[in-house]
Amino acid sequence: MDGRSYGSQYDTRLGTKEIAELIRRQVRLEARAGLLPEGKWSVTLARFSGGSSITIRFEPLAERAFDFARAFYNHERVVQEAERPHDYSRIPLRSPFGASLEARLERMLAEHNHDGSDAATDYFDVKFYAHVRIGGPDLVDLVGYYRAGRLVDEGLDEINARWARMYADWLHTPEPEPAPEVVVVRHLRLVAPAPAEPAPRPRARARRQPVAVPVVEPAVEPPNPAWARLALAHALGLDFTIPGLKEKV
Repeated sequence: MDGRSYGSQYDTRLGTKEIAELIRRQVRLEARAGLLPEGKWSVTLARFSGGSSITIRFEPLAERAFDFARAFYNHERVVQEAERPHDYSRIPLRSPFGASLEARLERMLAEHNHDGSDAATDYFDVKFYAHVRIGGPDLVDLVGYYRAGRLVDEGLDEINARWARMYADWLHTPEPEPAPEVVVVRHLRLVAPAPAEPAPRPRARARRQPVAVPVVEPAVEPPNPAWARLALAHALGLDFTIPGLKEKV
């Protein structure tokens, strides 16, 4: 088991470039259908040495940027940051509308991604890194508006009725079913080793044929004439006597 979680649209055959194009089409379609706020949407792909990332960016319309920030951020958190900026706050930074919007965009990215990361060991295992960037006025700007007396506490229906209907549709949209868990089972199989190839025989050295070379050897002189005569007599089968010897040879 590889320990990863897979999105409902995960496809091993798709690269990050194809995935970015699919997410771009989905964002464009939902924006035209009124399921996302009107504004400038973009889906960008970045590649680097450690992998790649896909980022969804949204920039609200200029004339509605202030209202969108009021709807996106939690008004109670803005008040606390303005009145007690040094206190630790447990109030969520984003409103239910803002949290749902970010979750919807992050889910678009997660549907095509896998995740086997381990935060305890700071280990990351994803097909691509996913980012959501929301533009327009931020929390600091809203704090300034509140201190200037220009920020009014209103509900989402009062800020923008269309966004309120959009948020209601998000709540009734069923969550996509996660893809079935992929289990990778690795088996160990004993394989007979391949027969070793016989070592090549060393080449037999060619036998040297004897070559007749004429050699002139000096003649061996007999130690004395008597022995020469004795050898000659023996070879000829003659009987003779050696001077100085009484016995007959």
